[in-house]
Amino acid sequence: MLPLPFQDSNVIAPNNKDKAAKQAIRIRKKMRGDENYRNDHINFVNDVITKGYARKVPDDLLET
Repeated sequence: MLPLPFQDSNVIAPNNKDKAAKQAIRIRKKMRGDENYRNDHINFVNDVITKGYARKVPDDLLET
């Protein structure tokens, strides 16, 4: 497993919303066709959340 890229919590990242949305579409498509990839991705995301590096966005804050 690779370490997270930022050790400093004061890093200001650029707004990559459009790129992130396109990547999410690609990942979703790949997950539909590859169950092993899907399981690995889900396990990775859950691990990142468990370690406190990320948190789930509440449903009421999600854009559709």
